[in-house]
Amino acid sequence: KRGAVRLYQSAIPSAHSIVPSGTATVEVEGVTLDDIFQQHDVKRCDLLKLDCEGAEYEILEAVPDSLWPKIARIRMEYHRGGDLAGLLKSHGYACEVLPARRHPERGHLFAERR
Repeated sequence: KRGAVRLYQSAIPSAHSIVPSGTATVEVEGVTLDDIFQQHDVKRCDLLKLDCEGAEYEILEAVPDSLWPKIARIRMEYHRGGDLAGLLKSHGYACEVLPARRHPERGHLFAERR
């Protein structure tokens, strides 16, 4: 979301997240994917890579319908069970979901516009 966002800090710097985790927090300024596309005048994105420690749901659910046609492919790590593939399929993507062996609620998702 746009505006103030609580970021939960992790001992592993690459694992900070907006998903509550019971750790120290800091307030940061949030932007949307739509904000980024507009600010940088992105007309087409051949590959969107997401590795956002559980925030992939909030990010993708907030994408406006007008932005989806600009994104050709998505490669992402996901962290919680849910139906991200269903969301992406509803926007015209073919999806491949690869759950992690030890933690099937996590894994990788590859989506490509049909």
